[in-house]
Amino acid sequence: MIARLRPQKDHRLFLEMASRLAPEHPGAIFLIVGEGELRADLEREAARRGLTGRAVFLGDRPDIPDILAATDVSVLASHYEGLSNALLESMAAGVPVVSTDFPGVEEVLLDGKEGLVVPGGNGAALASAVGALLRDPALRRRLGAEGAHAARERFSLEAMSGRLLQVYESCVQGKIAGRRADAG
Repeated sequence: MIARLRPQKDHRLFLEMASRLAPEHPGAIFLIVGEGELRADLEREAARRGLTGRAVFLGDRPDIPDILAATDVSVLASHYEGLSNALLESMAAGVPVVSTDFPGVEEVLLDGKEGLVVPGGNGAALASAVGALLRDPALRRRLGAEGAHAARERFSLEAMSGRLLQVYESCVQGKIAGRRADAG
């Protein structure tokens, strides 16, 4: 999970998910990338859940592409987001994502096609979705590839600047049409 250590990001839900998955996946390491005011509390929560040595707090990192290259599944457990950079970075890197259903997530990824979306606050559902990906390499590859394609098609610099240009052109055309109507 790549996110600032703040309440809205719900790292506690991530740790609940990790504690549910840990027995079935004894080799899994649960990376937490980011820094924030909750770090000490979250480290205690990880220890309380028996995740010492398995939930690894990496802090702020400049090497996110390298971390994503070593990641099997990217998780976002947030209650709310704007446009999530972590989600887009994971998708662009071809890493399959599991996200909670915060408002607007559907604008970033299509559930079941480009990633998996689960109800917010539901640790069992989050663990089930991540577990399904850990057990199924073909599903991980498919969702990772579809997510990467979606990131390029909808969120690349070229795609975003093209849509912005369309908005400007539409506004200009609207003003020209409005002037013609006023003159007529």
